[in-house]
Amino acid sequence: MRAWRSLLTIVVAFTLSFASTPSEARRVALVIGNSAYQHVPELKNPRNDARDIAKTLKSIGFEDVDLKEDLDYRGMRIALREFVQSSQGSELTFVFYAGHSIE
Repeated sequence: MRAWRSLLTIVVAFTLSFASTPSEARRVALVIGNSAYQHVPELKNPRNDARDIAKTLKSIGFEDVDLKEDLDYRGMRIALREFVQSSQGSELTFVFYAGHSIE
């Protein structure tokens, strides 16, 4: 599974390298990794994937990287609302989510 995370990190870095923003532009990110759930078994990778992505984003110039782990529904809503408010005026925003999707 480590190879998967490495590939994902490379894809994110490659994709963001094409974003044409000046080096002094404010870049912000919200990264969420949900591995723990109340009614299903814990997932192995989302928390690790989120940590890897957050580390990569910091290394390529994102000043504000907000890493959140194992959020419930309410926590996700709060995190997204706070991110929208804090990202006002940024040149580039990035949101990454790893975990179960909604059915």
